Amino acid sequence: MLFSWHQYNEKIDFNETSLVLLSKLIPQHIQFILQYTEPAKLNVFQPKLIQSDWQPKKDLSIELKGLNLDNVWQNIIQQVGKFHIDQGNSFEQQIIIADKRQKLILNIARLENKQEKNYSLKKHLNWCKKSTN
Repeated sequence: MLFSWHQYNEKIDFNETSLVLLSKLIPQHIQFILQYTEPAKLNVFQPKLIQSDWQPKKDLSIELKGLNLDNVWQNIIQQVGKFHIDQGNSFEQQIIIADKRQKLILNIARLENKQEKNYSLKKHLNWCKKSTN
């Protein structure tokens, strides 16, 4: 099943919990296409919400491939989430691994930002000490 949600406000603003709730209320595999004027993103729900990046609508494409509908759905999720199944992992394990990897990347970015702010603060304090002397 495919849903398209168009939003034409001045800023990108949507609540991810709405997509999760819709996915849980409708017992079907659903791919959401969110569009904000020109950019759009793909979303699927498979134990958690998996999203693509915002990109021009003309660049969005999903290749339907697989011997049965379960394989087709797994390939859609892999394309939207931009991950592949490593040898020895099940599909569900790979989703969990991709989720953990994404959380680590966000945590690294947060820590780097915090470190940069601390460095700026130290630099500013050193400048203040020098100017008072």
